[in-house]
Amino acid sequence: MRILPACVALGAASIACAQEASFTPAATMPGPGTWVSHVMVQGSTFFSTGPEGVDGYLIQENTMAMLGVAPGVAIEGNLPVFNGSLGSNDPSKRILGTGLGNLEVDVKLRLLKIDYDAIDTLRVAATLGTQVPTGTSGYGADSVNPFLGSAMTWIAGRHGVGLSARWMFNTGETFDPVFATQTNADMLHCGMSWLYRLAPQEYGQEHREAWYFQTEMQGIYETDGSAQWSIGPGILMEGTRFAFEFAIQLPVWENSFNRGNSNFMAMAGLRFLF
Repeated sequence: MRILPACVALGAASIACAQEASFTPAATMPGPGTWVSHVMVQGSTFFSTGPEGVDGYLIQENTMAMLGVAPGVAIEGNLPVFNGSLGSNDPSKRILGTGLGNLEVDVKLRLLKIDYDAIDTLRVAATLGTQVPTGTSGYGADSVNPFLGSAMTWIAGRHGVGLSARWMFNTGETFDPVFATQTNADMLHCGMSWLYRLAPQEYGQEHREAWYFQTEMQGIYETDGSAQWSIGPGILMEGTRFAFEFAIQLPVWENSFNRGNSNFMAMAGLRFLF
């Protein structure tokens, strides 16, 4: 009769190991032959910091797919689609309409995995990838930009903590920039997240979805001196085969050169496990 509790524990562990905040990458990954897809719609508004700055709005749809290719190894791809109205006071420099962003492809490698029990775990992973030009309508850069990063996920009972960092080497030249990756500056992106499981308080023999409150901090620093720091809350619901999330980010401090500062960002997302 120990088989049923063991299966329940494994099911609960699969939820805990999939726990990932909205903006902070996690150190978890699917097993060999398993797909994870993530569709996220994000809306942002921008305000100009000067005559050469950028203001307007932007709607971004990210489609991500990750495939486990070996124990502790996964391949990930992400392609954004944009729709918006962004630019300076000069109408000839304004971006309007819909277009593709740049494609990102990376390999994710597990560096550390310590499972304390069916729920609690500590995991560390590294990523190595590149951003390649696929952008249209002014929403992408023309350069190939390699990047490397790391992520840590720690789950203890009803609490989950995530840390991430990524450095992107920008190989392109400066042009009318809209995003942080569209100048000739390299970029450091750091994230920190805390999730608290609202329900269930404890996993029982009958598996069900889990609800989390989350809060995140995101920081960007570019080697041209631009920097920004944002923070915001969110909600996450995870089931056995899908998850739903909603989160917002509000700027705490920003200092961007020749492009817009964001003053509000909201996102909703769906995740699927195949």
